[in-house]
Amino acid sequence: MKKHLLMIIAGVFVIAGCASNSNKNVSYANYKQDKHDLELVSDKNINAFSSCIRSALAPYNAKEEKIANNDIRFTKAGNFTVEVYRAIDSTYARADSQDPRIIALVERCK
Repeated sequence: MKKHLLMIIAGVFVIAGCASNSNKNVSYANYKQDKHDLELVSDKNINAFSSCIRSALAPYNAKEEKIANNDIRFTKAGNFTVEVYRAIDSTYARADSQDPRIIALVERCK
C-alpha cells in the first residue's frame, strides 16, 4: 500500500513539473514554432490598430505585407516581426523582437 501511494505521489510531482512553464524570452528564431515575445488582444478596429503600428514602425523602415483579408505583417529582416490579424470578434497582435522597444511599441498601440 505504501509503495502504491509513493508511486502516485511521485507521478503527481512529475506531472506538476511537466505542466509548469518557465518564464523566458522567446527568440526570433522560434517565431515559426508559434512562440512569441508578445501576444495581445485589442479592442481597436484592425485598421486603427495596424495604422498605429504602421506609424510607430515608420522610423524602422519596416516591410509591410498583406497576409490574408485585412491581416498585416510588418517585418525587418532579423530584427522583428509584428503581425496584426482579426479572429472571431477581436483584433490580435503577435510580435517577436530582441529589441524591447518594438514590444513596448505594440503594447502602446493596444
